[in-house]
Amino acid sequence: MPIYEFFCEDCQKSFEVLCSLKTDLSTITCEKCSGKRVAKKVSSFARIGGGKSHDLGGGGHDHASGGSCGSCSTHSCGTCGH
Repeated sequence: MPIYEFFCEDCQKSFEVLCSLKTDLSTITCEKCSGKRVAKKVSSFARIGGGKSHDLGGGGHDHASGGSCGSCSTHSCGTCGH
């Protein structure tokens, strides 16, 4: 089940809700003030577990083929972990 992030426009609080994929997000209310003026925030995906994370969108981390990151000039850097 995904975790959605919301922002309450009434009390200015951010909060998270664990929802099923069938949940009608328009029925979500603020957990602090029970306000109905909530907006879903844009969230990024997270990976749970060990190991290095890799850019799946082709964002320049192509060390396997000899390339380098956009922010480094070597084939191994501490910034991105590659």
